[in-house]
Amino acid sequence: SQHRLGGEMVNIEGKLYLVGGSVKGSGEEREPSKLIEVYDPASNQWSTLTDQIPLETTSQVRAFAYFDQLGLYSAQQNGSTRK
Repeated sequence: SQHRLGGEMVNIEGKLYLVGGSVKGSGEEREPSKLIEVYDPASNQWSTLTDQIPLETTSQVRAFAYFDQLGLYSAQQNGSTRK
């Protein structure tokens, strides 16, 4: 639904999951994409799985297939949690 730079595409059971990357924000700035979109080649259709990645931050999200599930990871966090 939006032009993305640096997103990751993962194949799970014949469907392609597009995660992360950046999209055009306000002005010339780019911002991390919060969407996870799914392409189904059988129907030639895109759909939105979720409009909010379920992580603290959407910056530098990595996506991978874990058996038949979509795994997400990011080492980034919004603040310091020193104890």
